[in-house]
Amino acid sequence: MATFARKPGLTTCLRSHYADIAQSGVCTCVLIVSQMRMVAEVGPVSSTILENVKSILIIAFGGYAGGVSVTGASAPLIVLAIVGAVG
Repeated sequence: MATFARKPGLTTCLRSHYADIAQSGVCTCVLIVSQMRMVAEVGPVSSTILENVKSILIIAFGGYAGGVSVTGASAPLIVLAIVGAVG
């Protein structure tokens, strides 16, 4: 495990990282607002199902965008996760 003699300064982080952090915060706010709206619109039980499906799809999209290929072993697991969340 690495130990640091001192904290890294703000100048050691690239500006693009700050943009990524800000974008992540905005996306998180949008997701939270959408979850609250789902609870208000469809109720707590149905919104929980929708939130689980949304999380699975976000992870799948992130893997696709990151260039991770779906192997033969993982495809049934993705389908099982979606069916389990919905059914």
